[in-house]
Amino acid sequence: MKILIVEDNPIHLEVAKMQLKDHELVIFKSFTEFLKKTASIVIERKFNEPTIDISDFEVVLTDLYLPSSNDHLVETEAATGFVVAMAAIRAGVKMVGIVTDANHHEDPISKGFDMFFDSGSIFSVGEAKIMLTNNSIIDGEPRIKNWKRVLDYLTDEELAC
Repeated sequence: MKILIVEDNPIHLEVAKMQLKDHELVIFKSFTEFLKKTASIVIERKFNEPTIDISDFEVVLTDLYLPSSNDHLVETEAATGFVVAMAAIRAGVKMVGIVTDANHHEDPISKGFDMFFDSGSIFSVGEAKIMLTNNSIIDGEPRIKNWKRVLDYLTDEELAC
């Protein structure tokens, strides 16, 4: 499968490369990079960089909190994984996962993701399957994202949307 991953944490990226080694991966390390390098249907093209068509991907997996530039080119973390997911769905991607490792005791969005953390965690948006999850392998610190499990859930035909 051709999978787009948007993730800024180098540890999570290395884990994704290991867990998803049998797939063709394209990786962006920030929301800003996503905007600059995709044939975005969300914003007017402002960048003179080669673009990638989001609709070419079978799956998009994104972190929830990504480095994002404001109009003053200051990078800050924001929950722009939602925008990545919406752009992917709008472009016709059929499987999208938003994955966070935020602590649900400290982060309200992560706490909300816990509502979706069982077999009902996949639901449909149009023709797409989307999964919101705080899906980490907890083995001390840091928490490690389980990208393979998210992909397995998204590709499982048995799971109802």
